Amino acid sequence: MPFKNRIRLPFHLTRPQFPTESNVFRLANGARKTLSTIVMKSFEGETDNLPKEIHERLLIALKHDDVTVEGKFLLTGISLDGDYDIDWNKFLDYPLAKAGFKVQVTPFNYSNDNCQTCEDVSQVVCVDDNIGTVNENDTITVHPLTNDSICCKPVTISLVTYNTDYLDSCIISGNDIIIHAKPILSDANNVVLVTYRAQCPNGSYDEANVIGNITGSGTACLTPTNITANSITDDSVHIVWTEPTGAISYEWSLYLLSDLINPVQTGTATTTDDAITINSLTAATQYRFYVRTVCGGGNFSSYGYIDFTTDPAPNNEFCGEYNLFNSGFALHKTVTYIDCNGVTQNIIVSPLQNRTICALQTSPGIPMEIIASSQVIITYVGLC
Repeated sequence: MPFKNRIRLPFHLTRPQFPTESNVFRLANGARKTLSTIVMKSFEGETDNLPKEIHERLLIALKHDDVTVEGKFLLTGISLDGDYDIDWNKFLDYPLAKAGFKVQVTPFNYSNDNCQTCEDVSQVVCVDDNIGTVNENDTITVHPLTNDSICCKPVTISLVTYNTDYLDSCIISGNDIIIHAKPILSDANNVVLVTYRAQCPNGSYDEANVIGNITGSGTACLTPTNITANSITDDSVHIVWTEPTGAISYEWSLYLLSDLINPVQTGTATTTDDAITINSLTAATQYRFYVRTVCGGGNFSSYGYIDFTTDPAPNNEFCGEYNLFNSGFALHKTVTYIDCNGVTQNIIVSPLQNRTICALQTSPGIPMEIIASSQVIITYVGLC
């Protein structure tokens, strides 16, 4: 294929340089953040000894918008970057000179993705939404992004939590939040009804609240507050809470914190007492206590809860942590021990592997009834 206006230019280009242009700022804490960076590619060029007429033509050629250089190491478009400097040989009768210049390869602009380097708050900033008055049995659609600053697409709205003391339901529809108020409410101002999250595709997010003033004809059934666990022993606990307005009685439930699916013990308080003592608990065990308010008309509040751990068993039967190491090369070893709840356990320790257990002990370093076959090394670590 013939080349249009093809000429051989008498110069050569040296190895490339990579200058950059960056937009950088500093936060108040001194952290340095780069909003964007452009990486360029440039070459230093040098001509042979040429007369001024050739320099003129060469300069005009390099100033053209579309210049392509063919060579062993470069086949791309270039543009002149900076001055075309001629160094004349003054000692010669005929004016000859070499010229030095810089050219930028085009296109070779690489830039980063700003969303990967900005602060999360620069990508999405959520502002609390005040929706004004909420009446009994109202259904209200909230457009939370109206007041938020978002610089990514698409943005996803998700529900963090909603106030079940005042709302029967809360759903997300696209980027809208639809709430439905309870049929009986009590007057209240600046109530946090919903907490939502707006999230960008790169994972950055922010959260905000939907706030409203409640107008109602009745007394809302409110969740007990200030739930506190006192007088904890190895087998009992005394729990108190602040009585909300309108409370008639309370329902409470107790669960193992390690397994919130299977209840350990449940019960219902039959008086308006804002305290309860629970007995027959297991030593050195983590529990979660739930309590809710029973109000008039068959209304219930949402549950409040507190976590607590019973004390170790008496008589120095503390819960010790032990490291088990199978020093054998081929056989799996079985270890039998009594855990901190008094239950016998059996585990397998693979060859040259470590396992950690929590077992009853009579004193540091002396485990109770930890039985292992040969080659299992038992080391006391500390209290669990």
